[in-house]
Amino acid sequence: MYIPDLRHKVPSFSASCPDPGIPYQGKRIDQDFRHGHTVRFTCPRDYVIEGAAAIKCTDGRWNSTKQSRKTPCAEPTDPKHGLKMDRDFRHGRSVRFYCYSGYQRVGVTSITCNDGKWDGLVPLCKG
Repeated sequence: MYIPDLRHKVPSFSASCPDPGIPYQGKRIDQDFRHGHTVRFTCPRDYVIEGAAAIKCTDGRWNSTKQSRKTPCAEPTDPKHGLKMDRDFRHGRSVRFYCYSGYQRVGVTSITCNDGKWDGLVPLCKG
């Protein structure tokens, strides 16, 4: 009786990954969730992607956690008798404040955007 040698002919099957979803207000560029494929994500202008912008499927598991987007903050006002120096209001960015000559800052030197909310109040400039 003939018994074929299948050691070199055994097909390998690798599991596909589950749908990783789409970041809120973001986009998923690729749609192939099979083993060895990569899925990329983008966010709208002024939004910051939190997590990897691309993930790869290996044996049914993504190599990174699910992405999310972080909301930019609204532009803070200039303090009366002062000004703000930075123009980037995206998540994780800070804005610094300065007072005009003859005025003293009362409050923080800077505030940082945390997912659409500033972590402090705009300082006052008192004469």
